[in-house]
Amino acid sequence: MYTPLEAIWATILTVAPTPRRYPHPMPRDSIAGTVSDLASDTARLVQLEIELAQQEITALLWRNVIAIGLLVGAGILAVLGLIFIFDTIVEAVPVPHWITALVLAVIFIIVAVVLAVVGRARLKFAPPVATIESLKEDLEWVKQQIRPGTR
Repeated sequence: MYTPLEAIWATILTVAPTPRRYPHPMPRDSIAGTVSDLASDTARLVQLEIELAQQEITALLWRNVIAIGLLVGAGILAVLGLIFIFDTIVEAVPVPHWITALVLAVIFIIVAVVLAVVGRARLKFAPPVATIESLKEDLEWVKQQIRPGTR
């Protein structure tokens, strides 16, 4: 099974390239043909970049939705379980109830802090890195294409 990022790259790598003469148009090609090829290549590149950004953002969103769901579920179950445990321990321990309640409250706070730290670490609010890198490479490619004398 692919991770979300592997699925994105697998999709990008399986896209059929547009037919083109490589490495550059031959001198017999007209300027209009060259400009047309450049325009079609650029349009296809923009389309692929948009698809990459959508896929990467979707993967990030799903990761965060799952993390938030896990945190909410853990919080609800923890509260329900702790209510029953708290009541049972307070009644079962032969020391004054307020001491037992205080000890348990401290333990619950420590557990809550650990859960919050783990949940926060699992959340990922980051820009789509692969899309940004790809856009930088595309910008360099476009600069190479429009630079005179580089063909």
